[in-house]
Amino acid sequence: MAPVPDQGKPLYRTDPAFDNSSYTTRYQLLFQRLVRERLYDAACLITTSKGEGIYDEPVPEVSTRNLTAAIAGRVAYIEGLM
Repeated sequence: MAPVPDQGKPLYRTDPAFDNSSYTTRYQLLFQRLVRERLYDAACLITTSKGEGIYDEPVPEVSTRNLTAAIAGRVAYIEGLM
């Protein structure tokens, strides 16, 4: 993925990890941080190519497999409370 060009002076300073990175890379970093810092139980990042039905899950840590497992685990937990 191509880096996103600078759009001028931001209102606030962004994390340097996001500098000169693509939107995909930015979302990878964001989702990984949200899960690692336990702000989210799970997240899923899927990328596609324009005009193609093909998708990619660039980061195993934030994949459909992990999201599905987290949802199933939460459902089982809640069912166990009933």
